[in-house]
Amino acid sequence: EGAFIMGVGQCALEGVDFDPATGKNLTPNTWTYKVPLASDIPEKFEVELFDLRKERLDSKVKQVLMGMISSLTGCMGIPWKPTPTKKVYRSAKAIGEPPVLLAASVQSAMHNAMVAAAGQPLPDNCLPMPTRPFAILPLLEPVRPGTGNVNDDASTATGTSVASAAK
Repeated sequence: EGAFIMGVGQCALEGVDFDPATGKNLTPNTWTYKVPLASDIPEKFEVELFDLRKERLDSKVKQVLMGMISSLTGCMGIPWKPTPTKKVYRSAKAIGEPPVLLAASVQSAMHNAMVAAAGQPLPDNCLPMPTRPFAILPLLEPVRPGTGNVNDDASTATGTSVASAAK
């Protein structure tokens, strides 16, 4: 859970900002550099781990290669023997990086939502990371309710919108 939320923070919140003129870091502390908080985590957040030890196979190719390597090194006078490793460790997978990388799905979902809301591809077909509000709201300007650029109705009518003018 922690690694996934860390990845969500990288996609949606965190970002180092610099002053373009001076190069000064504008996000030097936790007041300006935002990381995910406990309130950013959904109340229902479930993770399932699978035990795949029974599906793991000892490769016959690996056994043949190890035999060949030990034979070749023995012929050259180099003593060699593979280090014994417990079966449980031979197919161990990382537990930190995959959830962080899986968090890229959040950025992809945000991108798809933005394209659906705008009704057209984003400029350069790219959603900036991190996807902070001040970076993504301008991308929705053409479809902002009340601008007259979309089909306004009574629920989106403002004083200057098309729906207000029709009254």
